[in-house]
Amino acid sequence: FSVMIDCAIGEGDMAHAERLLSQMIEQGGHPSEVTFNSILRAYVADNSLESLHKAVRVLDQMQDSGVIPSTDTLNMLMSATVSAEQSALAEKVYDRMQEMGQYADGYTYTILIQAYARQGRLPDAVTAFENLSKDPHAIVDIAAYNAM
Repeated sequence: FSVMIDCAIGEGDMAHAERLLSQMIEQGGHPSEVTFNSILRAYVADNSLESLHKAVRVLDQMQDSGVIPSTDTLNMLMSATVSAEQSALAEKVYDRMQEMGQYADGYTYTILIQAYARQGRLPDAVTAFENLSKDPHAIVDIAAYNAM
């Protein structure tokens, strides 16, 4: 199924890719994070609000299937939401990350800092930077400083 899903994505037929994913699950298949990420990556590349909401729906389906999205997967979605000027959606994805017990990394915090800065929420950006500085799982890098 994964190869067929990739082919559908390559043809730009996201509806078919999602139908194949649903068929895979209905027939007892177990899509991997890589399979879900293929679909997510295609949606976030579109950079439209509608596609971002579809990506969130795929994230829901991913979790419902018992696949725990990695920090990299969640960062991909968060970054796309900020690029599409949907910073509130980035916060929701971050909240889900926390609920799942996934660790934020330096890139996660940098995305949050960018989101807050774009909204003019400088105190929140400073708090995110401070949280980054204190988090043992994250490293402050030049990108985080530049985002500030």
